[in-house]
Amino acid sequence: MLASTSGRKKPDAPIAQTSGKRPAGTVMLDKPVTSFVIPTVKAECSFDQALTDITFGPPEEADMIDGETKETFQTGRVPVMQAKQLIGYVPLPLRYRQVWLELSYQIVLHTQMWNLWAAEEKKLKRKTMKDKAAILRQNSGAVVTQYTLARLMAVDELVSWQHETSEAGKERVSTLIEWKIRWYRDWFDYNYAQVSATATGAKFLKADPIRVENRAFFESDWNVDAKGQDLLYPPEDLEEWFDGEVQGLEEAFHDTMKKEAFKLVAKPDEYSEPHFDARAKLPARWHQGQRPTPFFWSPQLWNWLSKGNNIWETPMDFLFCVLTEEPSVADFEEFFNQVATLMNILVRRPDWKVIRPVTEQLWMGEMTWREFISSMMEDHLQDNRHATHRTSEKSDPANVFNTLEARLVLQGYVWRRDEAPTNEPWNVKDAILWQSLSRVTPKNIKKFKSGWEWIVSQIALGKAVPLVLKDAGPWWAKKKSADKPDQPQDNQGGAANANIQQVSVSGHNATSDPADVDMEEDDRAVPSEPSHQNLEQPQNTADQTSQQADVDVEKMTPPPPPPTGPPPPSPSPPPPPPRGDEEDGRINDQDVDLDVEMTVEQDVLKQDKTVDQLCERLWQEFMRHRSIDRYESQMKTLLPSHYGDHVEVYANSLRQWNIRNGAPPHEAYKTFIEGMHPPSSSTAPVVRKPLSPPPPSGRNLNIREEHEAALQYFEEFLQHRSVDEYQAQLEAHYSSDYDAVIMEHIESMRASEGRNDSTPDAVFHVFIHALTAVSTRQVAELAQHNLL
Repeated sequence: MLASTSGRKKPDAPIAQTSGKRPAGTVMLDKPVTSFVIPTVKAECSFDQALTDITFGPPEEADMIDGETKETFQTGRVPVMQAKQLIGYVPLPLRYRQVWLELSYQIVLHTQMWNLWAAEEKKLKRKTMKDKAAILRQNSGAVVTQYTLARLMAVDELVSWQHETSEAGKERVSTLIEWKIRWYRDWFDYNYAQVSATATGAKFLKADPIRVENRAFFESDWNVDAKGQDLLYPPEDLEEWFDGEVQGLEEAFHDTMKKEAFKLVAKPDEYSEPHFDARAKLPARWHQGQRPTPFFWSPQLWNWLSKGNNIWETPMDFLFCVLTEEPSVADFEEFFNQVATLMNILVRRPDWKVIRPVTEQLWMGEMTWREFISSMMEDHLQDNRHATHRTSEKSDPANVFNTLEARLVLQGYVWRRDEAPTNEPWNVKDAILWQSLSRVTPKNIKKFKSGWEWIVSQIALGKAVPLVLKDAGPWWAKKKSADKPDQPQDNQGGAANANIQQVSVSGHNATSDPADVDMEEDDRAVPSEPSHQNLEQPQNTADQTSQQADVDVEKMTPPPPPPTGPPPPSPSPPPPPPRGDEEDGRINDQDVDLDVEMTVEQDVLKQDKTVDQLCERLWQEFMRHRSIDRYESQMKTLLPSHYGDHVEVYANSLRQWNIRNGAPPHEAYKTFIEGMHPPSSSTAPVVRKPLSPPPPSGRNLNIREEHEAALQYFEEFLQHRSVDEYQAQLEAHYSSDYDAVIMEHIESMRASEGRNDSTPDAVFHVFIHALTAVSTRQVAELAQHNLL
């Protein structure tokens, strides 16, 4: 019966015609099934080392608060385990608990049969019997693949929140509905057109297979005895099968099932059903342990949603909680998984080639928290009219420094230092650090500069960023109230000043650099009386948080004592207003305080010793973050000014190279470096013409609808860069008519793998034309056949 016969339909026969009437009491679907999305798979399963050990636990119930009504309701979820540790959940409406268990049971049942037939095949000596056991093993393995793929597709639908959830108790998980109908009727060998064209098929596509009262309707013409039906459904006690083996199956296999199966292989009856096809290939992704794994809901996301938070209105608040609540994330991949899970829910087709680099820039301190939020909202969530920038962050009037935005910039400084050789000293004048801090407090970078310098010096001594930021508030308050603001006293006495003096980079002391003298803020400009009128309601948005905190600290600081001794010198003229967008208080990367910028330039040039080494270091950073604007800004900031035109021409060349879809533009970089060394008679760099752009990417081709899947696989290839996986996807999708052009394309892709100056876009361009030629020929042949 298992993997050799089903007793539910005849093989390769039209759908049997029965009465189109439904028995009374049949519960109908609100919307009938109008298509099949689960592909038919006839390849034997293979559990190789590429699979991670991700498993599912038994479904469980959980309480959740409705974000609108604030009422508590019950829902379901499936725990996800890896190495027996909880890593997340799959949301599962309660009414689908039984069908989930039935699908999981079928996978366990046929996997155990697959193992039993494999052991039997190995044990047998006669070739004829060995071949029969192999056939039965292959059939069982094909069913495992088919059902495991269906469950994976259901998981993808659930974790992306694409299922219908508008009304409690009437949720619709389309993949599970389709699987249950096709399992009931053994329709995995039929496509939707074949099924829906008959009255029998149409009536089953309209009935709800999840409702237990419809079971008799779907089983009405089964040819399976009671014992066989019992084996097809999971026992109520999960301990009898959930751990991977169905209790009693092995005994039944050796007692009766094996003998009956061998007979059916030798002499098939009308219900014998071959599931395996030797020509079929495994899908590139059919198991939950294959990468990319599904975007499971993390425990943090589940907890955040269960409290009544609205993911559609305040999505960035979830990431704020991930970064601030204990245990906070300390690994980039862990944080990116949280971002990816969020975007997988909110965006139908997330652009990972853009989202990941932006997330890396935030993590490494190269982009501020506000800039990251703006990028997510403006570039990816622009179609979600309900989404806002709002988070639950509240300002601390007593500590202007202790914000999430500052912590991320400073923690990124630490991450970058960890990537550097261990014998390198801390660079307390790191260019990226001070550029980012200038955007954290753009209007007050000079005012709070000594505070930031103290914070950076403490971090350079090995202290944890959160602890330093927490201590920065009291340190700043004592500094402001001291008679001599330039010599702060803290709980550590003079040790703090001594420690700061010890931190040295590029031959400079952290606090004794003469260039720092002009950058100290004027601490005498303090209001005489603190005001509490503006401290009633903390602001939630990131922009308002920083500005409000700055104002509050200044207002709450007591006035300094009357000056003694000679009068202070006349104040310096006010600095020019910041460049860039003054409305939101932001400035561009190159708008760092001029004195800081000059000191940074001197330090970096001393550290790199030559312009070539500096260019190479900036190039390596660019190859990681892939932001041309940031790359151009860094070069214009750090290179001598007479290279400005040359840098601009180079940046424009990069923009023509389709940086995110093509191979790294090494040739453009080589040309740029050559232009940095003009002939001896010249004093300016050679400005070369921009490089010619590569052939158009797959996105710009005029692709016929039937070949859009090829474009999708190609874009996925640009992320995982596995030619074997790319080939498997193409061969699984296209018929044998396309084998020749696919093979030629794959050979071209392999030939271009090792060439850094090549782009696969050109190879794909040729491939699309070849696919179009084959499909055009097929249409012509079909037309000729019809004419004859």
